[in-house]
Amino acid sequence: MKQIKKNENCKKKMEIKLDFKNVMEDSIGSEHGVSNSDIDNIREKIANAHKRVLDGRKSGELGFYQLPYQDKEVSEILDISEDIKNKFDNFVVLGIGGSALGNIALHNALNHKFYNLLPKKDRNDCPRIFFLDNIDPKLIKELIDIIDLKKTVFNVITKSGSTSETIVNFLVFLDLLKSAVGDDWKKHIIITTDPERGDLRKLAEEESIISLSVPLNVGGRYSVLSPVGLLSAAVSGIDINQLLSGAAYMDKLCSSSEFDKNPSFELDKNPAYKSAALLYLEYVKNKKNITVFMPYSNSLIGIADWFSQIWAESLGKKYSLENEVVNTGFTPVSALGTTDQHSQLQLYVQGQYDKVIVFVEVENYNSQIDIPKLYPEFNSFEYLGGKSINQLINLEKQGTEHALVKNNRPNYTIKLPEINAFTIGQLLFIIEVQTVFMGALLNINPLDQPGVEEGKIYVCKKLGRKGY
Repeated sequence: MKQIKKNENCKKKMEIKLDFKNVMEDSIGSEHGVSNSDIDNIREKIANAHKRVLDGRKSGELGFYQLPYQDKEVSEILDISEDIKNKFDNFVVLGIGGSALGNIALHNALNHKFYNLLPKKDRNDCPRIFFLDNIDPKLIKELIDIIDLKKTVFNVITKSGSTSETIVNFLVFLDLLKSAVGDDWKKHIIITTDPERGDLRKLAEEESIISLSVPLNVGGRYSVLSPVGLLSAAVSGIDINQLLSGAAYMDKLCSSSEFDKNPSFELDKNPAYKSAALLYLEYVKNKKNITVFMPYSNSLIGIADWFSQIWAESLGKKYSLENEVVNTGFTPVSALGTTDQHSQLQLYVQGQYDKVIVFVEVENYNSQIDIPKLYPEFNSFEYLGGKSINQLINLEKQGTEHALVKNNRPNYTIKLPEINAFTIGQLLFIIEVQTVFMGALLNINPLDQPGVEEGKIYVCKKLGRKGY
């Protein structure tokens, strides 16, 4: 019992927090802020959106809710990853969109920023990790230049089994592998795709290639915590059990049973719902349709890019659920503090009033760098000496926040105690819940992407694919 309590206390210390005060009218005024009465005015809409999300979870339509609890799949992934570590020097992900962005986000967040340059022993004997998420010929050629195919395994990821960009890259490297290793080429391929359908599933079965399944009810942009994202994470030494434990912890925070009993319950008890409700009000009431996701850590810029996909592709829709033309959605912007204080901030502070800034703040970087006291006779040096870079980056964020509030610009902050697998699992999961709840508020389908499909169909027709 004491151990359980200790574990719960440790998790509580690692719980991410959201601070919404700078979205409220008390901080930035009634013209651009949200009031408690604004929230009260949409209580019925919030209750209906909750019911829709709850029904989607119960029916299995929102399959990402099940991902934190996949013990059998995790065991299989860990076994495969150990085999890879023992046999290969390079691990290459071939995927695009939701089949790559989550992988990249996890790797950037939880591994050394210069991971591939570290000696193998400093990577805990894990392979180098590469992501090929485009069909840029120069990029492909340069990857070919630096990897030894005999020591490389490729993870081919596409749920449909037919994504043209991924298949193209697969065919290029399959041809090279056959020349380099002959009949052993199958040992260098792992396929992650639909469990039943598609040409890649057929190939995996016919050639007895190791394969993993993307759950039928999990779309690409919600698949980061499925085998799509977990294999590359495990291969690089990321603790995927802790990642899923963080997601499960956030699931408890965002699965508010009080809503079932009382639709007017306090939104603060569900951080995903509250963030969605406030962004919804800023959108419909204050015409703010741009969401800037701005972490203050280079490790989190991959999360910002992943957020951009899930926020844009899920919510940018022409039709409502009743098939009415609504042309709704948000434009996501990926920004990096402090870098983009020197490139984008001028627009955010003094440009059009059409944005909400979402900061991600890290309380403990697990690295302390002090600023030396050198050349104190120079005024621009003297006031910095003796401080720490940790102090400076936190003050930079506070300064940006201050400038935005002073100019009545809405913003809120997601606070991570530190960056680790448990907190990143929380962060990914809360964004997924926030997204589907926003979809319910907007009365659109957050799971499809018909606008993307139109472009895919065009390409397939031009290339002469049968059936298009």
